[in-house]
Amino acid sequence: ARTTEIGFADLTGLTIATVYGETYNTKEQLVAADLGIDVTNYIRQSEDFTAADWVDNANITVTANTTTNPINGATTADTFAKTNTGTNYVVSQLMNTATLVIGDVYTFSIYVKKIDSTVGRVYVFPGQSVNDIDWDVDGEAISDGWRRHSVTFTATSAEPYIYIYPESPINEGSIYVFGAMLNKGDVAGSY
Repeated sequence: ARTTEIGFADLTGLTIATVYGETYNTKEQLVAADLGIDVTNYIRQSEDFTAADWVDNANITVTANTTTNPINGATTADTFAKTNTGTNYVVSQLMNTATLVIGDVYTFSIYVKKIDSTVGRVYVFPGQSVNDIDWDVDGEAISDGWRRHSVTFTATSAEPYIYIYPESPINEGSIYVFGAMLNKGDVAGSY
């Protein structure tokens, strides 16, 4: 990692900076660069889960623009509703346009607000084990019930799948989702 000689005393109002020949358009990008976080989002259609890049299975309904998002308050967050207790209840995306580097560390993150779901799952396959997520407790609290959930993994495939399960296999349930992001590094980048 390179060493920078930047004072971070006050970055308020910073819009563009050039450091060692690299241009940064936001304060978040500059800070992320200093931490070694790649702020490139490898997810396609990161705010529209009804787009063709995302696949929803038989037992889930995805509805676009159903509530306000946690970043700017626009009505652009979507709803994932698990409609019965069948096994196909996932929204997924194959990362086949942005080849990941096998052996490098990446972080996938997404903003989730619970509607009536209790426990869901967010994971990357292959590369990360499946863990249940308590939508009320796990992740970083943002505001108004929104939480940012993230999983960090070492890429074992150049084209992994991203999976989002709104509820456990035995229950029905719904969540709001917004801002899927996949970035290089062990910390979720600024969305």
